[in-house]
Amino acid sequence: MFNQRIRFHSNGSIDMGLKIFISLVLMITLCPMRIDLQEEVPITVQSLVILMVAIFWGWRIGLVATLTYIAAGIFGWNVFPGYQSGWERIQGEFGGFYFGFVAAAVVVGYMAEQEWSRRPFQCLSLWFVGHVIILLLGGFWLRKFNPDFWWDMIVITLPGAAVKSAIGFMFTRVFIRFLFPSSRPGATSQ
Repeated sequence: MFNQRIRFHSNGSIDMGLKIFISLVLMITLCPMRIDLQEEVPITVQSLVILMVAIFWGWRIGLVATLTYIAAGIFGWNVFPGYQSGWERIQGEFGGFYFGFVAAAVVVGYMAEQEWSRRPFQCLSLWFVGHVIILLLGGFWLRKFNPDFWWDMIVITLPGAAVKSAIGFMFTRVFIRFLFPSSRPGATSQ
């Protein structure tokens, strides 16, 4: 959505590298945070940050940053929620969410690159589609570990996903209004 509008360097490869670096810094510093409101399923900021990277920079940067973030966690960096790491996190009951992050980064990042995605309803739909992809893949994986209660665990995450979608949407709309002044209501093109 903003990849063409925000440029950190005139060289395209350097610009992409800087955007990936910034995205990784955000993922590594924010994704380990979690809010333990309910015993079974904490609210994490992973999906918010991963979707924001994909929506802001597009699917290519979103995919590379997400895969690099997951690889860092697998290889021992404590970047997963609760400052955890390791292959067992990917193999465990919540591993499907990591596959969901990758799929959502590609799908939502691609959709965000389209001109229509800056319109309010379509922008909001990006966030909801991203969370639906993450929850569906996470739920599908979770089902093999917890066949009786997997759906209940997904339902518990819905309010958190809705709140993160709303926060992401508002943050994105602020950037749209700042970077695309012609998209403001009542604005005239010159």
